[in-house]
Amino acid sequence: MDSKWTILSDFDGTITQADASQLILRQYGEGDWGRYDRMLERGEISFEDCIASQFRLINASASEILRGYDRFVSPRKNFGDLIDLAVAMGIPITIVSGGLEFIIREFLRRNGWTDLIKLHVGELRTKDGRMLATFPPLLEQGSLCFKDDLVLRLKRHGKRVIYIGDGTYDLRAA
Repeated sequence: MDSKWTILSDFDGTITQADASQLILRQYGEGDWGRYDRMLERGEISFEDCIASQFRLINASASEILRGYDRFVSPRKNFGDLIDLAVAMGIPITIVSGGLEFIIREFLRRNGWTDLIKLHVGELRTKDGRMLATFPPLLEQGSLCFKDDLVLRLKRHGKRVIYIGDGTYDLRAA
């Protein structure tokens, strides 16, 4: 079924009870990762640059972080009900997040949602023991970040977007 509707949702603090990325930065981040949040708030760097800079400060491997997965990630109550309803109505769901890709993929796997939810997230690779993040390119004029870029693109293609999020850059996308 080709729905004219689509659901986009942030991950950290929206689908999950807590912001997993911030918890992981607190646990494994070296240095003042909060300075990048302050730079973002002042408009000195982009959303994507903020996240990429913070993730470079994480001093732990993906496997080490995943060993403590249950400390960082628990689904928000009733999110599974939303997925069931969307599937029944033929409405696709996409996670649109600047969070740690491997955490999101593990979350979907553990909950049996891998084949039900698409991802529009940054990709991570490791170089010299550090996490390097790259994000989807901005394709729409006026986009502030990859989140609202996707919303603008979907709307341009005639989609009606339901956006769920709790952060400053989710507000723009919503």
